Amino acid sequence: MPLRLSTKHGFNEFREGRWFGFADRSVGSLAHVHIAISQGLAQYLAETEGFDEEDFEIVHYGISADGERDAYAGAAPRLLCIGRLIPIKGHSSCSARSRRPARSVPDVALDVAGRGPLEPALKAYARELGVDRRRPLPRLRRRRSRRAIEDAAVVVVPSLGEGFGMVALEAMERARPVIASAVGGLPEIVASGETGLVVPLGGRRGARRGDRRARGRPSARGDAMGAAGARARSAEFTPERCVERVGGALRARARTRADVVPVAPPLHALPGRREREGGEEREEEVPRCPVREPFRRRPSRRACCRRA
Repeated sequence: MPLRLSTKHGFNEFREGRWFGFADRSVGSLAHVHIAISQGLAQYLAETEGFDEEDFEIVHYGISADGERDAYAGAAPRLLCIGRLIPIKGHSSCSARSRRPARSVPDVALDVAGRGPLEPALKAYARELGVDRRRPLPRLRRRRSRRAIEDAAVVVVPSLGEGFGMVALEAMERARPVIASAVGGLPEIVASGETGLVVPLGGRRGARRGDRRARGRPSARGDAMGAAGARARSAEFTPERCVERVGGALRARARTRADVVPVAPPLHALPGRREREGGEEREEEVPRCPVREPFRRRPSRRACCRRA
């Protein structure tokens, strides 16, 4: 039984275009199952493109465990903000807020890792704020992101829009607490007060709470949050769980839809098949396709001249 599947994965500026929403809904109407990677993304698509939020099946990403986890060995807290250096990731606000704990605790540090068009501007902004004196802005390859997370006490995800938040999930897999903004799918990954902190977007009170967690030597509570995050990842955010949810959505939809037809019609329904009637073979006449008839290839002018 064939089912057409549509998946949505992230916040994008082009989705806010008037005609894109119309085109995306038109193409999406052909799908039997709509999957979004978070409830926050489904809400965003309903607000920007006009989809029905209730039509989406929510299937979170999943990752596997990647070896043994190393405990944070640093004496002073080191924060990490890792991701593409683009405006929607919120690196500039993270750099500005890092100035407050840096004044009260001289040993605190913020690492911004990634590549993107905002790298020169972020470097200049860090120099202006006076938070770039201890460590230069690193440019990490993907295979080194695991080591960068293990070298940090806390991972910060200050995104202004996030369909899911894979960085937060990777930090949880490495048993690191996460400070994340309350946008998109991040609150569905990070349980505030249990596996990290969820800060309201632009909220000063939440920013102060995050700053207090960064001050002083990493505490036992931070270790407990990291351990809780690792357990949550292994229970809810695994590849097997993701496949199970997709399969369940497809099976449920197949049982409820009456207009789902087999991939190919049965052989007796194919035109042109030879059948026996009264001991004689009869071949059905195959009707011409009215759509393809006008598009038959016409002979070229050179071929017509040769015929003349």
